[in-house]
Amino acid sequence: MKKTETGGSVSYYDILQVSPGASDIDIRSAYYKLAKRFHPDRNPQERRLSELRFRLINEAYAHLKTPAKRTHYNQILKQNKKTYKTLKKSAGNDNKNPSPEAKTWFLQTLNNFFSAPQKRT
Repeated sequence: MKKTETGGSVSYYDILQVSPGASDIDIRSAYYKLAKRFHPDRNPQERRLSELRFRLINEAYAHLKTPAKRTHYNQILKQNKKTYKTLKKSAGNDNKNPSPEAKTWFLQTLNNFFSAPQKRT
């Protein structure tokens, strides 16, 4: 998972695991793959977590599935990126880069959230 440019927040592209330059077909394919994998009915042992994942996947797809909505979302991302850079400059940049441990923890947490549910024994 790539580092985001909006202050560390996760974008809809990150949720669907596609790049911002992905085609409509790639976005649709990623959505169906993830929706099928994380559907709550397919993961009854982790129902609450699956419901949350499924809701996030649907929300991401709702914002990226049509060219008009995707363009609007990209404009919001662009504005957020500008705002983040402005705030970062005004904060004095005391902590320009998070530590390798912090990056590793964040990426592991994000990957664990979107990895296949573990079967309980």
